[in-house]
Parts: sequence; C-alpha cells; structure tokens
Amino acid sequence: MPARIGGRRVTFANKIRPLLSASFDVPATNLAGPNNGTLTSPLTIDRGGALVVTDTYATTEMAGNVGFETAGAGDPDFFGTWTESAGNGAIADEGTLVDAGTHAAKLTAGATANTFVNQNITVIPGLSYQFTFKTRGDGTYGGRYGIYDVTHSQWITALTATAVSGTSYTTVTASVVAAPAACVSMGIYLYCPTTNTGIAYFDTVSLKPTQGLLAISNIYQALGASNLLYNGDFEVAARVGWTDTAGDGAIADTTTAGEFNGGARAVKITAGATANTKDAQAHAVIPGQTYTLAMWCRGDATNAGRYGVYDATNSADITARVTTGITSATYTAVSTTFLAPAGCVSARIDLWCPSVNGGIAYFDDVVVTQVPAAERRLVCYGGKVTGVWGDPGVWGPLIPYSAGLCVKANIIGTVPGYFALGLDSNQSGSPTYGGVQLSGPVVQEQSTGMTMGTFSYGVDTEYAVVTPSTTVLLLLQRKVGESWKLLYRWAGVGSMAAGVYPQLAENSGGLTVVDNFRVALLPAPWNSDWGIAHTRVAIPAVNEVIGMHSDFWLEFTWAAVTGQTWNLWVRRIDDSNGWIVRANQAGSTIKLIEIVAGVETERSSAAQTWTNGTSYRVVVIGDGFDLKVFVANGIKMAYAVAAYYGNTAKSDRAGVDFASFPRCVSLPAGV
Repeated sequence: MPARIGGRRVTFANKIRPLLSASFDVPATNLAGPNNGTLTSPLTIDRGGALVVTDTYATTEMAGNVGFETAGAGDPDFFGTWTESAGNGAIADEGTLVDAGTHAAKLTAGATANTFVNQNITVIPGLSYQFTFKTRGDGTYGGRYGIYDVTHSQWITALTATAVSGTSYTTVTASVVAAPAACVSMGIYLYCPTTNTGIAYFDTVSLKPTQGLLAISNIYQALGASNLLYNGDFEVAARVGWTDTAGDGAIADTTTAGEFNGGARAVKITAGATANTKDAQAHAVIPGQTYTLAMWCRGDATNAGRYGVYDATNSADITARVTTGITSATYTAVSTTFLAPAGCVSARIDLWCPSVNGGIAYFDDVVVTQVPAAERRLVCYGGKVTGVWGDPGVWGPLIPYSAGLCVKANIIGTVPGYFALGLDSNQSGSPTYGGVQLSGPVVQEQSTGMTMGTFSYGVDTEYAVVTPSTTVLLLLQRKVGESWKLLYRWAGVGSMAAGVYPQLAENSGGLTVVDNFRVALLPAPWNSDWGIAHTRVAIPAVNEVIGMHSDFWLEFTWAAVTGQTWNLWVRRIDDSNGWIVRANQAGSTIKLIEIVAGVETERSSAAQTWTNGTSYRVVVIGDGFDLKVFVANGIKMAYAVAAYYGNTAKSDRAGVDFASFPRCVSLPAGV
C-alpha cells in the first residue's frame, strides 16, 4: 500500500492474518474444579457465532530449571534461572543425592542460617498458585521455604520449616496462595536449615496455577476485535451496563432524531454547576496490552463533552479527563489508544459532561477493543532528502509512560543506512530518550553514539529498548540462536515525559525491514532501576567485594580526591589474581592491568582527567575475552584477549552504586 510520509513515497508491506485464536489473562470467576482446563461450548458473542476455547494456563509450569539440571556460569552461580545467596553458608551442585536427573541443590547453613536460592516468576494478580518440591535433610536437620510478593516487597508465605530432616526425598506441598492484588511477580525461596552446618537438599520444584483464566463474563476477549463494553450503543434502555453519576447535572437516554448516531438511542449528559456528571463502565484488561477506545460524539453547538480512562485496579488515571473537541451538533468519530498499566486488570471508561454549566454532550456507539497481535511488517526505504531526521519516519501513538515500558522489533538491515528504534517526546527529530541505532555494521546507543555491539546485514536480529524508570534505559539485542544480551545501561536519560511516542526511523539512504514491532509493559524485575542486577551495594565501603557473572556489565561511581589512586578489580579470584582498572588522579590516567600471582602487567592505558570532588561513573563490560572500560559514557579502553579468572569484583575506595549485571538476560515470554 503506497503512502506518503514527510514528502517521500513509502511502501508498507503489511501482512495481516485473521485472528484465529488468542489468549487472555482474566482470573476465572465462573469456572471451577474440573472446568478449569478445557471449555467447549457454543457462545453467542455480539453479532453471534460459536467459539471453542481451550484454557491451558491451569497446566502451565511457571518455574524454570525445576530439576537444577541447567548449570549457571560457575561458582558461585551454580544453577541457571535461580538466584543464589550463600551468605556465610555454602551452596553446591549436588550430583549424587538427587531425586531425579543428575543434579540437586545442596544448601549448608552458616552461623546466621541465611543461605538460599530463589527465582522470581511473573504471575497474575488474584490467581492462585501451588508450590511443590522434593527435599531431604542430613538426618538431623531440614530446610525451609517461603513465597514472596516481589511487587510489594513482603512475604506471602513466611519462611516455613519443611519438616523433612530424614535422608529420603519427600514431597512438600505448600499451601495454595493467591497472588495479592496488583502483584505481578512472586518469588519462590528454598532455604538452608536454621542450625549452623545443617544441610538441606532440594530437587524437582514446581509452581503451577490451580485454576484457569477463563471467565464466562469475559469470554468475548478471545475474539480480539469484539467490543469489551456492554451496551456501548445504548440500545438497551436506561443505559443498562453503565453507571450514572449525575451529581448536580443530568443523564438521560435520547431517542430524538439527530441526537443519536446509529440505532435509535444515545446517551445525553448535561452539566450542572460543578460539571461532574458522567456515565461510566469498567471492563477487564490485560496488563501491558494496548486497547483502542472509539466513539461517536457531538456537542450542543457550543460545548464539547469530555472523556477519560481510569485504572480501576490501582486507582489512577490512565488517560486523564480530556475534551472530545467536538462542539458541533453533528456526530463525529473520536478515537484514542491506551496501555493497561502493570497490575491493572480492570479499566473504566468515563464519559463526562462539558465543563460549562448547562452544556450538553452526546455519546453513541462507544467501543473498546484490544489491539490484536497480528503479524505486521514495515519496509522503510529511504534516505535523507530534506535534511530532516527520519524521512521516512514512523511513530506509534502517544502512550502514557510507566516503569518497565519496552519497545521491541525484529530488524533486518539490507542496504547500509542509519536506522533508529526508540522513544520520542514528540513526533519529530531523533529519539529524545535514546534507543538503538544501526550504522555501518555496528549497534550504537542513539543519544551518545556509543558502539556497543555488531550486526550482520540481511540477518534478522531482535532489539529491545527497556525503560526501568524515567532516568534509566537498557538496550538489548538477540541474534539468531543466542540469548538476549544487555548491550548498554544508560543512567543519564533525564526525566521521561508523561507521554511518549515509540519511534522507527531510517535516515540515510538505507533499506531496513522491521517486523514484530511491539510496545509492552514489563513486570518485575524490569520495572526498577536495579531490578536485573546480580548484586548491587548502594553505598559501598572501602574494600567492598561483590559477586559477578563471567560475562558482565559492572559499574561504580567514585568521587575523585586529589592525589588518590583507586583500584577496581573485576573477574577477581583474590587481590593477586584478576584484572584491575586503576584510576590515578594525580597522573590523569586510567589503566587496565592484568594481575597474576601478584605480578602486574599493564594491558592498556588512556588519559583521563579526574577533577577533585567530581563523581565519575566507571563502567566495565566483559564479553567473552573482550573487556571494555568506560568513563561517563565515553569509551576509554578495549582489550580483546582478557582471560577469565574469577567471579568477584572489589573496590579499594568507598563510593556509590557498586553493581554488577549479567550480560545475558531473559525477557518475559511473549514480549
């Protein structure tokens, strides 16, 4: 379908498949017991039709690496998917005393009995889950377990003894728990015994929903494009399905010719002195999904009505009250889109009177639909013709910013050019809040131009831009057959606007194919600044030591002091073995030093002014044998043959935000 954008001819190759099936996350309210699983029933939906729906959620295994069979990066990261905290005890990969397979988790208590493994799992608020596992003790002591509300930072099931101290594996079934309201992430914890040197073993872990997602009252969501509102055309008299709040105004059906758009009825809303009269209806939504609100509106020839969208779950505006802009006595179509925030399972549509006493607004044929995840592909031909960025450029609709906002796309660069994916505060220019840009065959962070990775022309590669908060931005890349990789963590975004536009732009004569462009709200741990960190110490002391992965992103903020030298170890075994990033304030240098058995060898050096009293954010990235060192978003050194020694980091000076992140990460399924 040819079109013109920015004065250029653009080809959009859109391939839309009929929506044959869809899943929907709505708590089961009308299905129970054996009906939670498969429902086969003819259902009349809007204009009629039969539907067969299969609910597989009730049999879904939510936990990962349930038998501890997938290894982590190595001591102290023994198990993939699980987060491990040895404290002053010990964690080991048990290869003999197992329940199934060839691995189990062995947790030995230290003096404070704080040794545990855990994993955080995305859940649906209000839905019930069953946590089970196999465990054994050492003949005297048994372990403990707990379930944690990650969203609200509180225990759901406090630490509880397994009551299994014997040497035979026994199944422990925790009490069924419901994810609390607005809780979208739940942690399962396995702990050592409470006695020093006591040992507990764990294997064959499971977390499954105890119910399906189907609710008869919400079954229409399976059609995707069906109206989520009941009686949106007001043809059922007395506005059945709607809640009237008249205040000092008035709400009425109107059947007067010219005052309805379709059918034979509409709603007429008259303002009183306080202009607080409205008609409202709530409907189910899925957190992170996009919806369209479309309606026909007219005024009284002078005044326009207003509307809003409200998060009924979290008691907050999604779209604050805004005017329809239609004062005319002729019906005009009005539409907008909105994103269901994290944890929101119910949104409310508010139709408001005008803001002037006595003003009248009319509404008819109000429709809310979920935007289907249909297949779509956009081909950007291009180039810069007028000198304006993004010719052609494509922007998504204005959406409210929420922590965890993510834009993602599959991108294939076929002709060398300059392509950007990111977020913008308006619909012009380059992405205001940074993003990923492809130039040459390298991947750069858009705002700083920093080269953070590579890509191959003609190869389908996935990219994601994630904003855990208004001041932090993450760039991720996934090549074919590989895991998602954290390319860049930018902590200088500034203040993200309340509303942003997802942006795609090709700017320099290239040809780029974009597919599966998505906007989503990611749950914990992606919606907080340090959520995906392996370890973070906010105020590190002198000689602070933290754990790290073999492939890593590590950062530390140091305030320079006249005459001071600062050493930052990475991939460290001990102070005599590993790598040192050395900042010399007096010498105005930064160096990369390899230290083996106490013998130092300088591998790279760069000039760097360290102004007394100024804080510097230093970042070190390890990827295979590559080490890169950055200061204040500028690269200082890159060394391509850096051996791996250990998995700790250390600073010999105090500072701020000593944190390590895994280089390889996992985005939630379906993103």
